[in-house]
Amino acid sequence: MSEPSYFEKARIQRARDYANQPWMPYHVVCEKPPAYSGDKMFARLVTLQRQIERMIEGSTKP
Repeated sequence: MSEPSYFEKARIQRARDYANQPWMPYHVVCEKPPAYSGDKMFARLVTLQRQIERMIEGSTKP
């Protein structure tokens, strides 16, 4: 696996910075989380957030 480019690193760092803002919706943060190992946890958090949002939507339906 080659070293990611400067721009790729910057894009991932920007996604991480956004992810640390609690008010950011996940689709703004990163529609498709970056694929390498350091970001597995980030991908898991996005998945969990989607599940929680679905649960909230389900509980607010009449």
